[in-house]
Amino acid sequence: MKKRIGFPGILVLVWIMATTAFCQNVGEDKIPDEEYGIYTLVMGEIGGASSVSSQTLNGLWANYLLNFFEDPIKPGPELIRNFDDKNRDKHDLLESFVQKSKKEPVGLLDEKRQITFSRVGLDPLKGQGLLVVGLTYAQPEDVMNEGKFVFLQKKNGQWVVEKTTQAWDMRLGPL
Repeated sequence: MKKRIGFPGILVLVWIMATTAFCQNVGEDKIPDEEYGIYTLVMGEIGGASSVSSQTLNGLWANYLLNFFEDPIKPGPELIRNFDDKNRDKHDLLESFVQKSKKEPVGLLDEKRQITFSRVGLDPLKGQGLLVVGLTYAQPEDVMNEGKFVFLQKKNGQWVVEKTTQAWDMRLGPL
């Protein structure tokens, strides 16, 4: 006697196959060297971290960013679209970058400070960039997490941080 799969079973199989196929493609595109240069620049601006997450942030949407930036450095729609497209999924960072970027702790707060980057959204001319940086601090009595929007401009062929704006700041609770 043959077993038959009903319509709900077929839907579940199709969903599993689609999800599996989607997950296999998540974050497979290579992060270009220019983005690693931007990550290094931003780490220098914010003071580094004792560890760097091996994956990028994901699920970020930049449409609400328009409220945080004012003219003349308001991100354009192409930059926002590029940012959104790149940040739907997590992406693996090169292990060599993660290891090289660790900073020797200087004080108690530095000992457990982890930085996580989004992918860098770029405008079509690659003259403006946007990323989100997440910082997690593990203190003896608490864990804090903050995020920053970083708007970049290319000047004389070099990326510079034009503006940094607080995205979130929250207390996660005791360890």
